[in-house]
Formats: sequence, C-alpha cells, structure tokens
Amino acid sequence: MRRAAHERGWPRTFMSAALFSALLDVACRAVFSAEPNAVPALAPLKIGLVLPPGEPEAESIRRGAEIGVRLAGLSLGREVELIVRGSPGQWGTEGDDAVALALDAGAQALVAPTLGTTVHLVEQVAGRTRIPVVSLCGDASVTGARIPWALRIVPTTADEARTLFAQSRVAPGKPVKRWAALVPTGRPGREAAKDLGLAAKAAGCEIMEVVMVPDTGDDFAALVKQATRASPEGLLLWLEPALAARLARAARDSNYAGLLAGSGRLSGPSFLKMAGPAVEGFHTTRPVQTPASATRREEFWAGYTAQFRDPPEPVAEAAADAVSLLATILREAGARPAFMSFPPREEQPGITGPLRFDATGNRLVELEIVVARNGRFERWD
Repeated sequence: MRRAAHERGWPRTFMSAALFSALLDVACRAVFSAEPNAVPALAPLKIGLVLPPGEPEAESIRRGAEIGVRLAGLSLGREVELIVRGSPGQWGTEGDDAVALALDAGAQALVAPTLGTTVHLVEQVAGRTRIPVVSLCGDASVTGARIPWALRIVPTTADEARTLFAQSRVAPGKPVKRWAALVPTGRPGREAAKDLGLAAKAAGCEIMEVVMVPDTGDDFAALVKQATRASPEGLLLWLEPALAARLARAARDSNYAGLLAGSGRLSGPSFLKMAGPAVEGFHTTRPVQTPASATRREEFWAGYTAQFRDPPEPVAEAAADAVSLLATILREAGARPAFMSFPPREEQPGITGPLRFDATGNRLVELEIVVARNGRFERWD
C-alpha cells in the first residue's frame, strides 16, 4: 500500500529530532559540569631533538634535554614537550628527521647535536622553514650559514683553543708553544684541524702534526707515535670522551711526558673515569660560572642524578641549556613568530654559565682552564 507523504517522512523527522535531543542533552551536561571560570589550557611548547645513531654522546644529550625540559616547564609554568628523532631506520637521514620534526610532529624549535654534518642538514631545514635551531657543535662553520635564528650554545673550537694556547704551561713561566693534535676522521676532523690551526696561528703557537683517528681500530700507540714524532710540548685530544680516554692512556703508556689537553667535552666524569691515572694534569676548559648560573647548575645536577644515578656530562648540561633557552623564547614570543626573537638580546642565566650571543649566533662566553687533579677537575690558577 502506498503511504501518504507525511507518513513517509515521519520516521526520518522523528529520528532527526531524537538525535538533536540527545546531542543537546550531552552539550548541556558538558556546559553545566564544567568549571565556571575554566580557562582553555595552553598548548605545550614543542622542541625537537635530532639525535642520529652516529652521535657518540647521544645518551647524555637525550638525558640532559629531558631534565632541561622538565626544569623549563617548572620555571615557565608551561608544559614543554621534547620530541626526539634519529633512531636507526626510523626516518632515514638527519635531514629527514628535521623535516619530520618540523612538519609532521609540530616542533616549534630544534636542537642539533655535536656532529657538524648533522647540524648543517638541520640548519638547511631551519633556513627554509624559519624554525629556530640551537646546536651543540663547536665547528666555526656551524654559524657560517648566517641564519639569524640559528644559535650555538657551546663555545667554538677556536674559543677553547685560544684559552688553552694562552694559559697552558709546561712549567711555571714556560708557555706551551709547540703542539700536535688528534682529531676525528672525515669532515669533523678537517673542521677541527682548521679551527685549531687558525687559533694557534693567532696565538703565536704551532701545530706540528694533526692525526685523524679512525672510528674503528685499536692501535692507539701507533697514532700517538705518529702525533708525537716531532716531540711537541703539548698534545691536543679533540675527540669524544671514550676515544680521548684511550688515547690519553696510550700517550702515557708510551712515556709521552708533554702536556695533555682537550676540549671542554672532556671535563666530565666519564673521561676522568675511563682515562684513569693518565688523566692527572690534563688541561681543558669550562665556562666561568656566575652565582645565578651556579644555582641553576645545582638544580640541574640534583634532578639529573636523582633520575639517572650518574653525574651529567658537559654535553648534557649544554643540551639542557639549549632546550631551556628555546622554551623561554617560544613562551615569550606568544603568537609572534619565534624566529623574529633571534638572536636573543638579553642575557639569561644558564647551567653552563651566562647565555649571551653575538649577531651571528655565536655564544659570547668567558672560559677558564680546569686541570685534573686527584680524580677531579679543579680550576687552574
């Protein structure tokens, strides 16, 4: 039997009214159950960390960034989220990691590690996307791209070398003028050798021999013999802590009696432990602390050791400073594009000392020499 038009439409009309009534009931319950003065929660500040498998201090960097994010959130009263990319096979290349962080994960700023090759790839992404980036690499070329929103949170290789060349002594009143250097293989080593050479020339010193240390192999005695064949007064170990420790032991086992020195990455507990007795008298650098920075450093050390049961490495402190600085800038920028706030104009207290930057993104930092004595690094006077 053919039904009337109003009968054919009745069930559809009834279902629409029922659905509307149910939705209205849900909406009313949500409204009346909400807090009367509730304020929408602010979205978390998202910071991406590019950490490729080849990064020798990846675990220390990740740990430092995690504690830095936590402390930044407490200080700023704002949730800060750390997004890490770089596991083997996850995204492929470091450039892909940076793109994924920026475009897929919604990172508002990036932290790049100690490897210069990775930093350059991340900076290419930052340059095109206008996403700020802070690097942990001391190579002079890192800020050579002149990207206004790219910073270096660590001292340059040249800054550290100049400090060592100016203040190191083989004996009271006798500065070290003739050096040799052990550096990484490939592009990192070439960059380090170039920066060390320029710093030596400016300081009136000479680097007599530069030897690249391969990633694999264990004939450290042969490498030391090659580096010291011209009898340098000082031997620079511009390497990551584990490799530097093995070469320091090899140098002393081969009866090399000159001064051993290296970058600030070696001023941490792992190098002290792995180098053993060979570390005695070793010279390196660290930023001069202010009272405000010393307080922040104590807070960081307390949080780090409580969670990981080990003292932090220098690179962990730098990573924490990087995420904290970025989080502060992102919060202060608000709706304004964060890249417009770079480089920062005001000094901030950091874990590694006051955070100040020049117009090209290089950190302006005062360094001091520390010397290994009795299993710890002490300020050298």
